[in-house]
Amino acid sequence: LLGRAYRAWDSEAFASYLDRFGIDRGKKISALSKGMKMKLAIAAALSHGAELLILDEATSGLDPVVRDEVLDLLYDFMQDETHAILLSSHITSDLDKIADSVTFVHRGRVLLSGERDELLDCHGILRCTAEQLKALDPAAVRAVKTGAFGCEALVRRDGIPENWPVEPVSIEQLMLMNNMTWENNYLHTFTNYVTPYIPNPCFIGADVFLGGNLILSETQVSEIRLFMAGTPSIHANNCPNLT
Repeated sequence: LLGRAYRAWDSEAFASYLDRFGIDRGKKISALSKGMKMKLAIAAALSHGAELLILDEATSGLDPVVRDEVLDLLYDFMQDETHAILLSSHITSDLDKIADSVTFVHRGRVLLSGERDELLDCHGILRCTAEQLKALDPAAVRAVKTGAFGCEALVRRDGIPENWPVEPVSIEQLMLMNNMTWENNYLHTFTNYVTPYIPNPCFIGADVFLGGNLILSETQVSEIRLFMAGTPSIHANNCPNLT
């Protein structure tokens, strides 16, 4: 059936992947486990001369052993310079293992993007006191988390004195710290642009609903729309001249 769908279908390669993955050819697809179904899908994707794989949560729900096998296969595929993979994943350890470049998208906005190794080499985690943090160049500090025992800051290594201990950072820490910065900026901007005109917005999870059958002036509408333009989680319900 797959041979009819793909002109460059390679039956021998497909059979080889089935053997490599230990997939029982006598079983119906519906009887396979989730991990085996994912292996079967990847075997099919690799058996018709594809140069680009687009994978959405390819390792989600797999046990660690199966996930590691799948990642090894994807890594082998990428060793050919004509091959590429676009992988969407919430499992940051997958990105640590096989990604060359990383883009972090949150609420429709790109918060972080670049070559993985460059991002990890250029950034680090600095643990210090609030006073020490104030002494740093603000441009070197990307995000700060303050606790009872001091500050934890995501910093650019080139802006920190050489004798200050900067710990290595992981992809997951980069994403979490950048997201924290975005959330703080989001709330600050929301306060400036929206709450002066709509004092009681309704927050439901990540969404904000503007309501109250409000009639706003043209100036108010312009300022709120400016904020809403890049914020898909704002819903202007019951605001006649915003919808």
